Amino acid sequence: MYAKCSTLDNAHKLFDEMPERNLISYSTLISSNSKFGNPKLAFHLLSKLLHQALRPNQFIFSSSIAACAKLKSLEVGMQFHGLILKYGFNSNCFVGTSLVDMYGRHGLIESLETAFDNILSRDIALYNAMIGGYSRNDLDEIALKCFIELVFEKFTPNECTLAGVLKSCAVLRCYSYGSMIHGVVEKSQFCDNVIVKTALMDMYLKCGKVEETLYIFKKMKERDVVSWTTVISGLTQMDLHVNAVEVFKTMCSSEIFPNTFTFSSVLKSCGALASINQGKCVHACGIKHGVIDEFTSSSLLYMYAKCGVLEDSRRLFDEIGSKEIVTWNTMITAYAQHGHVQEALELYGMMEVHNLEPNHVTFVSLLSACSHCGMVDDGIQLFELMKRKHGIAPLTEHYACMVYLFGRAGFLERAKLFIDTMPFEADASIWTVFLSACKLNGDFELAQLARKKLDGMLNEDNSILVLVSNMFSEVGKWDDAEKARRKISEDMRKEPGLSWVQTSEASL
Repeated sequence: MYAKCSTLDNAHKLFDEMPERNLISYSTLISSNSKFGNPKLAFHLLSKLLHQALRPNQFIFSSSIAACAKLKSLEVGMQFHGLILKYGFNSNCFVGTSLVDMYGRHGLIESLETAFDNILSRDIALYNAMIGGYSRNDLDEIALKCFIELVFEKFTPNECTLAGVLKSCAVLRCYSYGSMIHGVVEKSQFCDNVIVKTALMDMYLKCGKVEETLYIFKKMKERDVVSWTTVISGLTQMDLHVNAVEVFKTMCSSEIFPNTFTFSSVLKSCGALASINQGKCVHACGIKHGVIDEFTSSSLLYMYAKCGVLEDSRRLFDEIGSKEIVTWNTMITAYAQHGHVQEALELYGMMEVHNLEPNHVTFVSLLSACSHCGMVDDGIQLFELMKRKHGIAPLTEHYACMVYLFGRAGFLERAKLFIDTMPFEADASIWTVFLSACKLNGDFELAQLARKKLDGMLNEDNSILVLVSNMFSEVGKWDDAEKARRKISEDMRKEPGLSWVQTSEASL
């Protein structure tokens, strides 16, 4: 009773006062410490049990393995596995499920499969542990095969099974399997289960199926904060920002309070829409619900920066007490995107004062800012500092920024030399940046070189063909320009630019 009520101090006191302790009393206390208390104490109790010459049962071993998973102690878990083999419980389904879960959490797939194969009589909990282990280690295709196997073995999936396999379908963007599993859900007793329905919506969103998602969402009898946030986050990731804000408005009129992740997603949508009034309403809503933490503050910085209100972004930045690297990068990127290079460089200097190491994202923003403002010397210095002082190996993005830095300043030969001396072969993004710089400077000869390099890399990418056509037009080669234009596929025309004016804005 004390153990189940989570009053473990009283349970231990009663246990110590017992004149005689049996396997049931040990099992109860070991299980309770594994779930609610101190997992290390569960190990101590097992050791005590073994010294009393008592034989552990499957429940004690299962709880002990669960304690190892909780402590992320693989070495101790493997020692328990040895004891399990010694006492002959390796074929027990209850114990084997705990072993499968432990090995899955530590990424030991071969050990996971061995533990599974040793089990003679299997149940749905064991298959759930297998699906979870594969999914946790990015083996989602095998997780789907495991689901098919359990169906053929005539096991009935439960909510954990369905949610787990739908997660794998979402990761794989596998609409065909996902829709079939949806059929299984509708025929099961879990057709109205909020966890399963949320997993279904996440799968459909990841597969780009918005109508199906919203249909499920509208039909849900019960919604929690996770289901609301899943829809809002999914719509935001698909750039359906107006829809995301509308769903958030509906959520605010319900009895479910948004959490940190909800606010972060809708603030991103407000920023993408450059909707400062909506963003301020969301900010006020966040303050009202008391969920303005560092994670949300970073999203607020992003929103105000995207709306061009850098003063408010900086005010928020200065108010944040303990700043993580994401917060610094958000503010530096905001300054960089709006051409405030000196402010961005000043923040980089402040990071050193606060003993915070910049990462590759920091330098992408700084180098991009330097390239847009023509600060070649500063860009070169930052590139060298990144390598020598901070030990960051430059990625493709950094090299692309440097090529654009040289090219935009008119140093095309230097940009070409920089590409030739890269430690790896330049990819399409590097040559596209170089081609754009050649067009900017009117260097047709080097542009042709870039064009030849791009041939075969992008399979006649439409944006490149438009760029080449424009270059031919500028030098009067109208026939060549027309040939390049004709190569652009009819079904993938270059998306035209657009402008929009907002005439009204409803408040949240």
